[in-house]
Amino acid sequence: MNEDGTIPDDSAISISGKGVADGKLSIQKGNLAELYVIGTQDATPSDAVWWSDGAAVAVSGTGTVYGVQTGTAKVNVKVGNQTATITITIK
Repeated sequence: MNEDGTIPDDSAISISGKGVADGKLSIQKGNLAELYVIGTQDATPSDAVWWSDGAAVAVSGTGTVYGVQTGTAKVNVKVGNQTATITITIK
């Protein structure tokens, strides 16, 4: 129990979706993939903020990723104060 009387939420979030394994995903250039957050108890999909750190991948506000160009990029999602990252390779 925290000093303020609340119970800590130690559950970490992670990113999942078809083809995701060990925090990685490979897709072909021009293809889409649907990602989603797991490990959130009270969050809704609209609570998630998605972004990419590279030009190889575009990501929507709902976790749909698009392979823009060959290369690698990290896609991140934040829910509350928790963040998860996945590495995506575009072939």
